[in-house]
Amino acid sequence: MKVFKFVFLILISWNLQAQDTISTSIVNIEVYDYAEDSTVIGINPCKTAQKAAQRDISNNKYKLVLRNDGQGKSKTFSRILLKKYNIHCLVVDGKTSEFYDCYSSYVIPIIKIKFGEDIFERTKLEAKNLDKLGKGDRDVTYSKGYAGLIKLIYCEMDEKLIKKFNIKDYPIPYVTLFVNEAGEIYKNKIEFMANLEAEVELLRIISTFPKLEPATYDGIAINGTISFPVHFNKKYIKKYCR
Repeated sequence: MKVFKFVFLILISWNLQAQDTISTSIVNIEVYDYAEDSTVIGINPCKTAQKAAQRDISNNKYKLVLRNDGQGKSKTFSRILLKKYNIHCLVVDGKTSEFYDCYSSYVIPIIKIKFGEDIFERTKLEAKNLDKLGKGDRDVTYSKGYAGLIKLIYCEMDEKLIKKFNIKDYPIPYVTLFVNEAGEIYKNKIEFMANLEAEVELLRIISTFPKLEPATYDGIAINGTISFPVHFNKKYIKKYCR
């Protein structure tokens, strides 16, 4: 079960732009619990999704995955849905699996019947107003956006090292930065890194990072994390460091 949840979170984080996305989190909420279905998702994902959705709704649980449509890194929208309607909503930047597309497609009409056809529009407007007042929730972010953060990595990367790092031999390395209320990186975690030399280089680059913009909850700065994959591939240097 733990492996399934972990793989799902990694997949939705990496899917956009050929596994080149960024993901962040403020509060770790257990949104999904499909243990008994996870082993058969590959057989008939839509049928399995509908079964899971029916079971959740019968237990008065509402869960869904929505695409990010300009909300940026704001988490206010999801927080309002959870607090007001007990709807667990995960907003993602990239594509999701067929299972989660089918699951959301099944529950959205039911949610609209129960809470109103314009529930999502109302919630987006409320979230937007709270964010403007500085009372919303936000993930850790960088003032120059995702492209700016990734540029800090690829423009510093040693091209000689890339030649030594055979990406075919390893999964894509994944970095998580722990950021305090002041926007300072106080800890890091590097996963799927089998090349020690490459890890040392990545740690060196991270040590040069400036302060980031901290996560907020109700407009108040809190500790948070920001995560992203790192591709030891020359094409990414060309892409971000033209």
